[in-house]
Amino acid sequence: MKTKVIKDTHIKGNLDFDGKIVFKNFCIVDGYIRAQSIESDGSIESGGYIESSGSIKSGRYIESGEYIESDGSIRSSGFIKSGGYIESGEYIESDGSIRSGGFIKSGGYIRSGGSIESGGSIRSGEYIFSFTFSIVAKYIITKTLPLGRYFWAEMPPLRKWKKEIQTIGLCWDDYRQMITKAEAEEICRWKGWHWILRAQLEMFFGLKEKYEIKKEEK
Repeated sequence: MKTKVIKDTHIKGNLDFDGKIVFKNFCIVDGYIRAQSIESDGSIESGGYIESSGSIKSGRYIESGEYIESDGSIRSSGFIKSGGYIESGEYIESDGSIRSGGFIKSGGYIRSGGSIESGGSIRSGEYIFSFTFSIVAKYIITKTLPLGRYFWAEMPPLRKWKKEIQTIGLCWDDYRQMITKAEAEEICRWKGWHWILRAQLEMFFGLKEKYEIKKEEK
């Protein structure tokens, strides 16, 4: 793959390259950024959209005036902010917040060190997790659970299956099969769950296809 190294701190037009773009410094691009792969030791900032057929990775933040789209992963050591939607074929991960004016969609997990905020829906092929337990959206859709198996094994409603949950080699589908619908409903009724965890449990067990976030939960 061809590589283009950018040392400029300001580009007035668009940045379009059939290969890998590497920003060596903080750089503001007035127009859009499009490449096969985009990396930065600093931040990635665009007045237009940011689009990659590979991955997008930033040592600081990623900010776009329009949408951010990647066929691979999107990873930022700072925040991720988009005026439009954020979509990734793989995971989306940020040490800071993730904020989108439109929907957020990922083929893998969506994980943030801060809040996750969407003007529409948040859809994940795996789980959604905010370390500050702050998620704002119209609704969320997930397929697996955040946090590790040892966390779930210690939760009061799941201690009955503690040994099975901690067994290395068992996967998510094994847990679904060992717990009946009635047992799943009882697990989800436990008052101790934060709504973010309860919502993903309900979707994990197939009790709901999506979880519409209530006003008081935003």
